[in-house]
Amino acid sequence: MAANIDLKSISSVTEVLKNWTYLPYLQYFSGREQCAEAYLAQYKEITEDCLDDKGALLAVTKGNWFAGLRRIAGESESLNLKMARLEPLIFNETSFDIATIAQGAKFLREVLDRASDIQHVAAPVSSADTFSQLVLQECGFKLADTIVCHHIDLEKMADSPANKYVRQATPADVEAVAKIAERSFSDRRLSLNRFLCDPHFDAALVGKMYAKWTTAAILNNDCDANMVFDDGKIAGFYTFRLPHHRGADAKIGLAMAVLSAVDPDQARKGVFGSLQQAGCQWLKENGAKIVEVKTVLPNKPVNRVCQKMNSNVVFTYHTFHWARQA
Repeated sequence: MAANIDLKSISSVTEVLKNWTYLPYLQYFSGREQCAEAYLAQYKEITEDCLDDKGALLAVTKGNWFAGLRRIAGESESLNLKMARLEPLIFNETSFDIATIAQGAKFLREVLDRASDIQHVAAPVSSADTFSQLVLQECGFKLADTIVCHHIDLEKMADSPANKYVRQATPADVEAVAKIAERSFSDRRLSLNRFLCDPHFDAALVGKMYAKWTTAAILNNDCDANMVFDDGKIAGFYTFRLPHHRGADAKIGLAMAVLSAVDPDQARKGVFGSLQQAGCQWLKENGAKIVEVKTVLPNKPVNRVCQKMNSNVVFTYHTFHWARQA
C-alpha cells in the first residue's frame, strides 16, 4: 500500500477518492478528479482528530484505505441513541482474499474505536462492493436495506399539465401530513425503511421522527417544494430539494426527491404517481436537470412509477447497521 494520506492536503484526499472504484455520479463528469472534488465538497469540514458534535467528517486512513465517520445529530436525538454514519468506506488496490479481508476488518475496528461513545453506526456501500460488505460483516454489521437509485432526466421529460389535486403544502397541512408520515413509517407492513428493519429502534419513535422531518420541511423550509395531494382530504405528500450550492448535485443540476408517503387508505389510486409527476415538473421549471429518487428494493409501486417515467437505475447500495455491544 502507498504511504498514509496527508489529510492536510485536499489534493491528497482527492487522489484517494478519484481512484475509488465505486465513486458515485462519475458518469456525469468529464474525469475522475472533477467528480472526486465535487464529492468531497459535500463535507464542510474534515478532521483527523476526533468525532466532534458539529458533523465534521472524521477521516481515518491506512495507505489507500479511507474511512469517514460523522455523527448524525438529528437521528440521535429522535431515536435516543448516539448514532453515526460510516461513509465513504474505501478499500483501493485491495486483494480479494481472506487475509486481506481480515486486515480490512482490523482497520475498521480501529475506526470504530475512535468513536467509543457511539452506540449505532449506519454504513452504505455499493451493492457491487463485495469486499467492503465482507469487512463490515466481519465486524458485526448486519444488512438493514437495499436501495435502488433512479435518475429521471428532466430535460427529456415531456411537460405535464397541472394536476388539480396537487398543490404546494401550507402550514395548515402540517397536522395531516405528519399523521400520514407517522402512520406510514412506523409500520413494517407499510414501510421497510432501514430503521424498521433494525430491532434496536423503537417503531413508535421512528414514526415520530419522520413526522418531525415532514413538519420541518413545511414550516422551516427544509425542502424547496412540499407537494400534497388534496381532493378534499390530504391523501399523500412528497418533498423535494433543488440542487445545493456545493457537492456533486450542484455541478450536475441534480435535484433530490426527499420523502413521500401516501395515506394507506388511499393506496393504489395513483396518488404517488401524481405527486411525483407534479414534483418533477416543478423541479424542471426551477432549473433542475435530473431528479434522484431512492427507494428500497421491495417497494414495487415507487420503482414502477419511476420506470414509467423512463428513469435510469444509476446505482444500488446496501445499508449495513452496527450496534455497540454492552
